[in-house]
Amino acid sequence: MPVVPPKRHKIAVVGFASNTRDEAPYKDTSWEIWGLNNLWSFLPRWDRWFEVHDPKQLEGLYGPEYIKFLKEAAQPIYMQAHVPEYPASIAYPKAELEERVNPRKFWPSSISFMLALAIDELSDSDKRAIPGAEIFIAGIDLLGDDEYTFQREGCGHLIGLAEGRGIKVTIPEKASLLKANYEYGYQSGEFSPDAFDTYLASQAAQYTKKQQEAIATVHTYDGASQAFQTARTMFKHYSRGGAVAKVETKPA
Repeated sequence: MPVVPPKRHKIAVVGFASNTRDEAPYKDTSWEIWGLNNLWSFLPRWDRWFEVHDPKQLEGLYGPEYIKFLKEAAQPIYMQAHVPEYPASIAYPKAELEERVNPRKFWPSSISFMLALAIDELSDSDKRAIPGAEIFIAGIDLLGDDEYTFQREGCGHLIGLAEGRGIKVTIPEKASLLKANYEYGYQSGEFSPDAFDTYLASQAAQYTKKQQEAIATVHTYDGASQAFQTARTMFKHYSRGGAVAKVETKPA
């Protein structure tokens, strides 16, 4: 069984983004440090871990060293269910948290599972913050398209919920989470928030087109090279007295 650390009123939720990951309060023991997935090699200390992927996929996702870490861990590792192979694993209380914190059942990322549990532990029975409740968010930007769009949305939803209950949420200044580069309607840019981003997108599209053209050219050269190699082989065969099949052409 895992050694459950004494619960504190301050929880640091740490992700992979290197621009703010090291700003978590590792040296202040009044804070719990929560990590996830294969972040273990980057954190100087941790109190609880989160691994909500399918256990069968873990070695393929993160390699044997991560499996060794999970097997040897002495502190709680939240997983979908207890896995005997990982003695410190405990079942994440998903159903309970869907009643108390996340009734929308919106779980787009590991960060959502971490934040929901933090909110629950830092709230009283009336869903108000306990005295001194605070969440520090480090190493979390969730920039990018597709998957990260949903993850960022889920993270923002839970941060708003935490603050609505009176929990103090600290996000490092360097982070891009819950930031925009303009105020809709009050500042220009709502239709093109960032001209530089538009420029980068156009450049990426331009070079993608050039790449496709280059690939087509390579295919043309490859076909021509093979044709000449075939002709050369046939010529050598013919020059040594071999018979070469006659190619008949039909009049146009």
